[in-house]
Amino acid sequence: VHAKQPEPNKNTAEAWRRQQNTPIQESAEAAVPLVAPAAEPIAMDTASLAHLLYVVGSMCLGVGLCVLGVLCFFLPHTAAEMYGLPLQAECSAPARQDEAWVLATGFRDLFLGI
Repeated sequence: VHAKQPEPNKNTAEAWRRQQNTPIQESAEAAVPLVAPAAEPIAMDTASLAHLLYVVGSMCLGVGLCVLGVLCFFLPHTAAEMYGLPLQAECSAPARQDEAWVLATGFRDLFLGI
């Protein structure tokens, strides 16, 4: 008694295309989808989004304050202009006090950024 082997289903590629709802490229070897299936959208609730924005904002603020603090030590005139209070170019006592103020605020901003 010989077992009857099932006949290959000629509509397999067509059924798969209808099921996937994507166009296929017929080849002698196999059916290959031409369009990748769409990715599932990422579901994020309000609390998760708020936390993500909080972390990203905190990182931006921290990095910015650290950069400004380091800039005060190496380029105090440029940093003073970024604060909106440009330093005087002369070496008088008020100019040194202004530069000390820039160094103090740079020190403060560096540690606030950390």
